[in-house]
Amino acid sequence: MPKCNRPDCGFEGQPSTFKGSPSLYHDFVCPKCGTTDIDTTDVYEAWLDWGKTYSYGKGNTLDTSEEKT
Repeated sequence: MPKCNRPDCGFEGQPSTFKGSPSLYHDFVCPKCGTTDIDTTDVYEAWLDWGKTYSYGKGNTLDTSEEKT
């Protein structure tokens, strides 16, 4: 489950409980504190299990590099 990295918040929940980001560069916004500093490791790993690449990686930041693995 995604989790907010802010020590004073720590909100954790299913992806659907997070707000979508109005910015292209982040996927989730914490519904409790509004930060985009979200640990998305579980989402990233679930996508790998499906044979797909989650473009926002483990840190909720869009990978804009040319090289994809």
